[in-house]
Amino acid sequence: MNDSLDDFFALLPAPAEIGAALSCRVLLRRGLEGHPFPGRADEAQAARVAVLTEEALRGTDRFHLTSLSRVSSLDRRAAVERDLVPQAFAVQGGGLLAFGKESPVWCTVNETDHLRIRAEAGGSDLSAAYRLAAETDAFLAESLDYAFSPDAGYICAEIADWGTGLSASATVHLPALAMAGLVDRALRTALDAGLSVRGFWSDESASSGALYELETPRGAWTDEESILVHLGDAVERISAYEKGAREELLVHDPESIRDVVCRAYGTARYVRRIGYDEGAETLSRLRLGTGSGMLAGFEGAKAARGFYTLRNAHLLKYLARPGQPEPPDASDTVRIEEVRARALRSLVAEATIVEVP
Repeated sequence: MNDSLDDFFALLPAPAEIGAALSCRVLLRRGLEGHPFPGRADEAQAARVAVLTEEALRGTDRFHLTSLSRVSSLDRRAAVERDLVPQAFAVQGGGLLAFGKESPVWCTVNETDHLRIRAEAGGSDLSAAYRLAAETDAFLAESLDYAFSPDAGYICAEIADWGTGLSASATVHLPALAMAGLVDRALRTALDAGLSVRGFWSDESASSGALYELETPRGAWTDEESILVHLGDAVERISAYEKGAREELLVHDPESIRDVVCRAYGTARYVRRIGYDEGAETLSRLRLGTGSGMLAGFEGAKAARGFYTLRNAHLLKYLARPGQPEPPDASDTVRIEEVRARALRSLVAEATIVEVP
């Protein structure tokens, strides 16, 4: 019998309904004293680390534990789409995954480091995400002997991560800046602050749905507070730029927003087949319409969730539920595009365009 990740998927925080910042995440990397890291360990050494870490995780009574070999291939693919685990870790199948019973915090064992602790929060609440990860770290430190040097800090598998072992990221949605052609200028703020920026999920374009991930660089700052403050400040400034761009368009050219929102609404209502990139762009414009007061009956959080749920594995998981038609094969692009179109139509079933007096 396969273990299901559905309960943990349900614990993940809803993306923010309004504002540019959708969600944020922190990652803590830890090594165990006296044990070679996974890239150098043989099977017996890796198994010993897994046993020690599993005992520590069970001792907290805060996690469900499973081997990825017991998780269905579809759940593993959905976990990769949701960025819970990297694809290489999911493919190898035998890794240990621990996910919170009551909170959005999860751990992987023998990924690249011996232990990686991740936590997520909605919006730009980095302090909440860090608090979850740090609490787990403190509990585990009571029974695990972390590799630590007074001079170098936490010893990780890669030297660039030594020190705090912490990195953080935030996902931002910038549709108004994209319309105004100002995304690159706004993201320069993050680059100037030393952060890295990448587009999100796109198969064909720079970024699907005007989504971008801002991430702290490895080893750039020496304490946890500096890492979180640098990222938080950049997210706040970029969010202000996005708000300013939307307000500028609403004052000087509201019909440009109304045009893209109405086109997106028409697509979502009547589309019969749609690829992921076009679906994400449609959701992006619908969320812009909600934030601009041009679309009613469609919460911004619903659009933000759609950025995940329109991905292939998530669609197949939905169709695998009892009472649903037999799901298409993962390689059946046409049927998947038809299912995605159906999901998009259901998202806007109660939405209406707000007419101008």
